Amino acid sequence: MDHHETDRWPTFELVTLRIAPDLPSAGQVLATPGVPKRIIGREFSALSEARLVTIESGRELIAFGSSGLRGVVCLDPANGTIVHVPTLDRSQINPVNSDIDRFTACVAAVIERFPFYSDDDEFGLWEAVGDELAEMLARIDETTATHNCFWVTFVDDVRMGDYSTPMIVDK
Repeated sequence: MDHHETDRWPTFELVTLRIAPDLPSAGQVLATPGVPKRIIGREFSALSEARLVTIESGRELIAFGSSGLRGVVCLDPANGTIVHVPTLDRSQINPVNSDIDRFTACVAAVIERFPFYSDDDEFGLWEAVGDELAEMLARIDETTATHNCFWVTFVDDVRMGDYSTPMIVDK
């Protein structure tokens, strides 16, 4: 591994969001100390401003990150949980973490664990790294093992070989 490759490795960083004036007071937990700037890959990137979003069911959530092409990661002001909404035109809500602090801890742990494997590593290593990540995340927050959880999907992608070092650092 050369020095230039490690320069492009994901790093853990918190960013301070602007808080839209119409947000419920629950949104203030996103302001200090901030939210993770991103996770590995395109699974999550912080928005510049936390904003109120209304999904198809009429439920209001506080979006603070984008996920994939059209998804958002949100704080549910009703209970403080972190949820993933794959697309705003649907009412599907997937669990992420039980609160913002555990979300931040999970992001930090995943980035700390990188690199996972290289392109030429065997399937068995992909599986082992996925198992290790799943156990690590569950120790931080049991929510990460919930059916349809954002983190379960992430770990499944790791197990399929979607997170080799070149795939991440060459993007």
